[in-house]
Amino acid sequence: MQKNAIVHDVNSTDSKNRKVILVEPIAFAECAHCHENCTKRIQTLFAVNPKNFEIKNGSLVIISTSKIQEAIQSIISLVFPIVMAIAGFVLSNPIYSFFQSIKKSGASSTACPEGTKSLIVILFFSLASFIVLITSRARKLLIYPEITDVLEQAD
Repeated sequence: MQKNAIVHDVNSTDSKNRKVILVEPIAFAECAHCHENCTKRIQTLFAVNPKNFEIKNGSLVIISTSKIQEAIQSIISLVFPIVMAIAGFVLSNPIYSFFQSIKKSGASSTACPEGTKSLIVILFFSLASFIVLITSRARKLLIYPEITDVLEQAD
């Protein structure tokens, strides 16, 4: 991922007291001088400056993450729901047996009906997808993007 961003605060610290820079990713370089609050404005996030560029508040910079980080995030977001769906399929019989024993209906069958098995698989898949959605929308990133270039210095 490579995006243009406006620097909002060069002296920020994250929750672990690490020195980071607060930036706001923008869709186009022209958005840097625009003060409208449109949909092209994205929520602010933290970035690091490993190359120690001279940056001021209001500077236009390029932030990026490595291809490996993107690949890992993509694999996790795709594989985790599928693994959870498989786990739902495998665990459907024990789950069904557990609820049958709680219900205590005379004949306790351990074989889960196909409709119930499908419902459990969909439930596990949906839960995993929801977890991926929530974690991807969280402002706290595990790995911060890096500032790779300064396009325009602030006055």
